[in-house]
Amino acid sequence: MPQRRSILLIDDDQQFLDDFKFFTSNDYDVQCTTNSEEAITRIRMQDPDVVLLDMCLDHGEDGIDLLRRIKDLDPDLPVIIITQYPSHDSAVRSMKLGAQHYMEKTPDIETLKAVIDQQIANLPYRHYYREDQDRKYGMLLGNSPAMQRLRKRIDQCARVDVPVLICGESGTGKELVANAIHRKSLRAAQPIFTINCSTLSPSLFESEFFGHERGAFTGAYCRKKGRIELAQNGTLFLDEVADLPLESQPKILEVLEYGRYQRIGGTEVLNADVRIIAATNRNIQEHIENGRFREDLFYRLNVLRINIPPLRERREDIPELVQHYLELACRELRRPVPKVPKIVMDYWQNYDWPGNVRELKNKMMNVALDTEGDTVSVNIVEKRNKRDGFNEQYQAIMEMPYIEAKQALMKRFQFDYILSALKRNNNNIAQTAKQTGINRSTIYRILRRR
Repeated sequence: MPQRRSILLIDDDQQFLDDFKFFTSNDYDVQCTTNSEEAITRIRMQDPDVVLLDMCLDHGEDGIDLLRRIKDLDPDLPVIIITQYPSHDSAVRSMKLGAQHYMEKTPDIETLKAVIDQQIANLPYRHYYREDQDRKYGMLLGNSPAMQRLRKRIDQCARVDVPVLICGESGTGKELVANAIHRKSLRAAQPIFTINCSTLSPSLFESEFFGHERGAFTGAYCRKKGRIELAQNGTLFLDEVADLPLESQPKILEVLEYGRYQRIGGTEVLNADVRIIAATNRNIQEHIENGRFREDLFYRLNVLRINIPPLRERREDIPELVQHYLELACRELRRPVPKVPKIVMDYWQNYDWPGNVRELKNKMMNVALDTEGDTVSVNIVEKRNKRDGFNEQYQAIMEMPYIEAKQALMKRFQFDYILSALKRNNNNIAQTAKQTGINRSTIYRILRRR
């Protein structure tokens, strides 16, 4: 017997709740609530298949506001609006916010069941589409001046059909930027393909890039199209382009210069109508000076350039990133999203994040796993502090001039002392200040400067 689909009904009309459960209990696993906060908790913990939402809830709560929160939490979750007092205005607002259906409450339960079954039938396709979009494009989060400049530059690059070189540290989101350029370009209806230049030997790279004919080498049992052929009329993203095999670089240059290539083992000259976007976290100029990268190829790739700022240069975006990735992690783990105290957020906002957004994302998964209760503990920061490796930092301090070393050790001591005191006092700043004799502003200053 197939498992029954779960329905969350959010309504303050007890008679309607009872009637719906009575007529549908054999078809669905129905859970009911009249409260918006309980509804959000149930969605996080129970992951219902469909939500039925009344526009007017208990204690004057607005269904539109709750719909917005639900869609922020899970854009894929089908929400059917049911209301005793339908209006054109509320219908338009609901559909703009992502409601899948809007209908008047009616004693005809069969009509409502038909709408629910239709949404259930579409669930797999909706999830696949969202996963595909997230995998391809992800999200460029943040509204700092640096991110606003980045988005403007992406728009500029998208409008011009020439090669783009994306530079940025590891974990800054170079592939996201490449996909954003493609998605906004005239080639958006065609595919984008990626090839990582650092993971393949020269011969394997050329086979992946250009393709090969049957019998071109041992193991070539059939013709294989290369990425450049698969990406015809679309975009080809060369990740870690600084690691491009030196012996393959002249062939890539010919593609860029003349738009032509041959499969390995083939004689037919093929035309390439492909836009090249390349990315690197290396200093290509050093590679050129050391003879590891051709200067003429660099200039052909570097027609337009985008420099992605590291996370430490856009610290004002960190709270939004923390909240986003913490919610994603908690949704995956089916756990409530904990609150982040100001002390912890201040620490994260002043930490340098050498692994950039990728490191922050991984950190939030660990926070979701480690947090017990409804608030992130300062112990999370203390664990990071221990993992930073005190012995290595201490050794580095010992190599400083005496005055600098003394100041660094004092800062380290102050930070560790405050963390320990906060832990003893359950993160209560006022109690910590009273116990230690340090005023609250000094505690905040010590945590922020770390």
